[in-house]
Parts: sequence; C-alpha cells; structure tokens
Amino acid sequence: MVPRDPVAPRPEAGVDRRRLLSSAAALVGGVGVAAAFPSAAGAGTAPSPSPGGGRGGEVDVTDHGAAGDGVTVDTAAIQAAVDEAAARGGIVRFPPGHYRLAAPGIRITRPVQLQGVGWEGTGAEPGTGEKAAVPGGSWLFCDDPTSAAVTVAAAPGSPPPSGVIIRDLAVRQAQPAGSGVFPEPLATAGFVPLDSPFAVSIGAGCTDVLLERLFLLNVSRGISAGLSGGPPTGRLTMRGIWGQPLIEGITLDNCQDTVRLEDVHFWPYWKIGPVAAWQLDHGTAVTLRRVDNPMLHGLFCFGYRTGLHLVTGPSGSPHKVKVSDADFDMCRVGIRVAIPTDAAGPHTFANVTVQGPDQPRPEDDAAVDIVGVGVRTAFANLAITHHGGSAVRVAGPGCLVLADMLVVDDVDLAGRGVAVISAVGGARARIGAQRDITVVGKGPESEGDVRLA
Repeated sequence: MVPRDPVAPRPEAGVDRRRLLSSAAALVGGVGVAAAFPSAAGAGTAPSPSPGGGRGGEVDVTDHGAAGDGVTVDTAAIQAAVDEAAARGGIVRFPPGHYRLAAPGIRITRPVQLQGVGWEGTGAEPGTGEKAAVPGGSWLFCDDPTSAAVTVAAAPGSPPPSGVIIRDLAVRQAQPAGSGVFPEPLATAGFVPLDSPFAVSIGAGCTDVLLERLFLLNVSRGISAGLSGGPPTGRLTMRGIWGQPLIEGITLDNCQDTVRLEDVHFWPYWKIGPVAAWQLDHGTAVTLRRVDNPMLHGLFCFGYRTGLHLVTGPSGSPHKVKVSDADFDMCRVGIRVAIPTDAAGPHTFANVTVQGPDQPRPEDDAAVDIVGVGVRTAFANLAITHHGGSAVRVAGPGCLVLADMLVVDDVDLAGRGVAVISAVGGARARIGAQRDITVVGKGPESEGDVRLA
C-alpha cells in the first residue's frame, strides 16, 4: 500500500491557495512577506488595548528583524518578539516564511500565543525521485541537532507559565543523512535519524497549554510534556497535529490532570523508502507514561513499530486511558501496554482498527499486546487485519481483556502457529458473542484462559 502525497489542510476556509504559493516563491528569493490572513481565534473581535499601547499586544516577528528567508538565523529576533508580547500577555505573529533557529530555540516562560498562518504540503510524489518543493506558510526550521524548536518552561526563580497557545505553525528539523525534504538530498539505504530532542517541549508545572494545527516535518521527535521531572504538568490540549516524527511522535509523562489529544495524523509526508523503513522498525507514534485521565480521539498513525504505547515511566503509569476512533495502519504493533503493576485502570478503547505491514515478519508481536500485572482493558468495535502475529495477546497475573464486536481477519501471516487470541500467565480474555474471527495462519483460535461467549 503506497500512500499518496497529501495536501495539508489550511487553517482558514476560503484562503486563496495562490497567496500561500506566492509566499513560497518569495522565500526562494530570501524575502519575508506579510501574513496571508489573520488567526481564526482573533477573527471578528477587536483587539483589547494593552498597557503598553501598540497593537493591542500583537507583535510581528519581522518587526524585530526576523528575515524568514531560511538562511538568516532568526532566533534572537523571534525571542525578542516573544519577550515583548509576553510582557503584556500578547500574540506573536509569524508571517509566511522559513524562520531558521539555532540553540536554544524559542523559549516561552510567560503566557503568550505564537500564531502562524498555517502550512502547505511539501512531499514529492512517491517514487518520482524528485525532492520536495519549497513549501508556503509559517515554518520554524531548526537545523541544530541539540536544540528544541520551542520550549515552554519556567524561568529560573519564576513559576511555570500557564495559558500558553501555539497554533498554525510548521516545524522542520534537518537530517544530515537526507530525507528528500527541501533542501536536503534524497535518503539512501541505511538512513538513521538524528538523536535530537523533541521539537516542542512542555516543561514541568506548565498548565492549560494549547497546541493546535501544528505540522511536524522531518523531526526526530515531535512533542513532549512532563519529561523533565519536577511539579506535574496539567490540562494539556493538543488538537490537529500532523506530520511524520521518526523516533517518537508524542510522549507524555507526569501529566497529573486531564490531557486531551485530538485529531492526530502521522503519515509519510515525504519519501517512503529508507526513511519509512527505519520508522517501521523503530518508531513509536504516541507514548503515555504517568498521565491521568487522558482522552485520545481521532488518531491516525501510519507505519510505526508501535502506534500507541502505554508504559510505566519515572513518574508512574497511565491512569484511566480513554481512546476512541483510532486507526493504526501499517504498524507492527497497534497498541502495546507494558505496565508492571497497574491499579489505575480500566483503560477503554472504542472504534479501533489495527492493520499490519504489507510484509509481516516472524518476530512480529501481537496487534494488541498487553503485558503486566493487574492491567484491565475494555474494547468495543475492535478490528484487526493483515497481521504477522496474534490479534490479541494478554499476559500476566490479574490482567484482563474484555472485547465486544471484534473482527479479526488474516493474522499469523508469518506462520508461527500463534493463537489468534492468547491469555497466559494468569491473564484472562473475555470475548463477546458479536464477533467475526477468521483463522488464516497455522495457530488455534485461542490459547490460555480465553472465553468466547
């Protein structure tokens, strides 16, 4: 299955495509151009006056000297704009451009909003041997492998910021081995991404942070929250996150309040050869460690070793995970749970599909693979197709899988003789009467403590 190169959605309806394309043409010549359109958040409302006068707390990064030409390092100019806007709780606007960043990237320590104009698709048609074109929109280009693009964290001696908003921006990192993304050469066999930090990092104690309509292109790691220890992060919302993070997409820990993750689209946005091959063997789309009451809706994750990983981290294990309307396509494992001891379930899943890679391998784990102690999960409307291993495996004392309206087709394609549904080591699986299971491989329909209603 070869994906078509998508055209990324626009943040505003009715925007003339040629306005964004013209901004891309200007970037080739190294010219920063004005914003194509205002933010949806501010449309139709008059800006409130700010104590400092000016434009009601709005700051344009080009006013501080940002060039946006992809060559000039704009870090200091953008940081000056952020600091000015943050002093009065304002908005930092990014007109169309490629804003090159060096370490330490953009640092947000007070409430502020970063607002771009959106982004457009960049990939060349798969198999044509062409490099992608210069994309239009607002881009943050970080070619320092040691630096994040944006970090939200407390300043020394100050409380963590609350109410930060980042929207309608695209982030790109450089990969020295190349990936076919402008202006890099095509990737070759043996491609390995840089071991870079997360492109967007939310630090300890930050609350009420909104990330919306962001595009992550060519990044080694996408978005993280709570990985630095310290006070817990809370009330984090991520909505409309597109891209193809290679090593880790979104990783959350120490988020001890409700987290909402909505409309995630991780897909091959550029060449699908060596880059996608590495990702399929090593990458993880979404990882949840200690996260309380996370609500995940509308996930599409394509071509990862693991689509969704629930695992115990330094701060503990995930609590009461809720997942709805999720598709893990071409993933070696759709849902993996590795929790040594869990008293914070059950974890619930509704309307979930898992499809394995085109070429299954003998070492493939189950499409839904749950290992631990006392891990309880419940599934409604679960479909598993074309997978090399078992459909569902649950192992460990006290672990439980409840599944109703289950559809399984074409599993054990690697021919190891594994069971379609396995519950071993003191685990149990209870499968409802509304099911359709087709045994294609050499293995039995079930093994261990599995009851089919």
